[in-house]
Amino acid sequence: SDVDSGRWLEATVSREGGDTPVRVVSAYFHSGEKDTPKQDAKMAHLPRIGNRMAELIAEEANGGVSSLVCGDFNVVRSRSDIKNWTPNHNKRAGVLDEEIAFLNRWVDEGWRDTVRDLAGDTQGPYSWWSWRGQAFVNNAGWRIDYFLVSEELRGRIAAAEIHADVFGSDHCPVSLTLS
Repeated sequence: SDVDSGRWLEATVSREGGDTPVRVVSAYFHSGEKDTPKQDAKMAHLPRIGNRMAELIAEEANGGVSSLVCGDFNVVRSRSDIKNWTPNHNKRAGVLDEEIAFLNRWVDEGWRDTVRDLAGDTQGPYSWWSWRGQAFVNNAGWRIDYFLVSEELRGRIAAAEIHADVFGSDHCPVSLTLS
């Protein structure tokens, strides 16, 4: 299987005036398809992502630059991140326990899930809706787009939002504002 599918782009940026730099990672993870080679490729890729994320956390702990990782991860983290949990859990890619375990491990290792931290223990908000049926109209969505930040950046979060009112594809924009 192709473990190099997906996208992982890193750039270190600063605001004008010499602000502390931040490493921004734009990522796309396979959507996968349960019990197919596509899912095998996704599951082979997730440990590689986890290894890099661990390196970024360790680098920051040793005085290096702080990081944020954002993008379409194609995995929910919990029941709160998908309206129709029961018919999808362990039946569809993106809602498989072995995928969810990776995202939750990253949070356990020090990454902060900005939208969930600010939204709290509530159903939604969602960032993706199927084109089938009336998914958007019924808000039968999934939250699969993320901004994960290192602990150092957690205190700089001014806002993390899902813009469900901006709709141009099956995903809506997710934004993060740092102070």
